[in-house]
Amino acid sequence: MSCNFALSWQIELNQSIAQAYNLFDDRQMSWMGEIRLQGEFVYEDGGTVV
Repeated sequence: MSCNFALSWQIELNQSIAQAYNLFDDRQMSWMGEIRLQGEFVYEDGGTVV
């Protein structure tokens, strides 16, 4: 359950990253940094890292 949730969450996140990259090219680093931290937290709960 957590795994599927994390997968769907990551897919939506990837789409957001694409939009953020176009809108905030110079801030891509900040966006990816925050997303990575949140992503690891979610994966840690699921126990599966992709």
